Amino acid sequence: KTEQVEYGQKATAPEAPAVEGYEFKGWDVAFDNITADTTVTAQFEQNAVAADFFTFAEGADTANIVVSTEADYIYFKAGALTADALKATFDDENITITKSNGTTAVTGATAVGTTCLITSTINGASETRTIIVLGDVSGDGKVTSADYNQILNCAKGNITFTGVKQIAANVAVPSTATINSSDYNQVLNFAKGNLTKFSTAVK
Repeated sequence: KTEQVEYGQKATAPEAPAVEGYEFKGWDVAFDNITADTTVTAQFEQNAVAADFFTFAEGADTANIVVSTEADYIYFKAGALTADALKATFDDENITITKSNGTTAVTGATAVGTTCLITSTINGASETRTIIVLGDVSGDGKVTSADYNQILNCAKGNITFTGVKQIAANVAVPSTATINSSDYNQVLNFAKGNLTKFSTAVK
């Protein structure tokens, strides 16, 4: 709008404009003491957009991947995916995968193993989750006889797993802390090719 006012007087503020997706924050200059031609411009701030992290891409094979609703984990129930395959599983605009140190990148055809970190960035906001490949306690993304031996030794009390490695070892019932014959037998069968996925209930 255009308004004429006397020298040194106050102009009337126009009605605050509405712009979808933005919040009106005020005017760029004061207009309570007009002494010359003055142009006043509305100032806006974009509304925050809630980020929906780790949304599966349309058509992605998600039968054996579980994005936890209870913890900051993503579970693989049928062995690992490569970094490229995992990124393609999600719609997120920017996904990075690193080793557990958070700096060593996991890229291309490299398998994503237990303890790896996956970070999604949407509209400048980020969320990071830890990968758990069920049966993979070595962290190489594969379920092999070496994993079986470690899980067997854990069940016998010779070694102890904690954190995500304990969850990865406990393929029978990850919600309990007990590693037993059901766990190491399933891992052995997976390593031998007799089992193609773990039917573990994770959420």
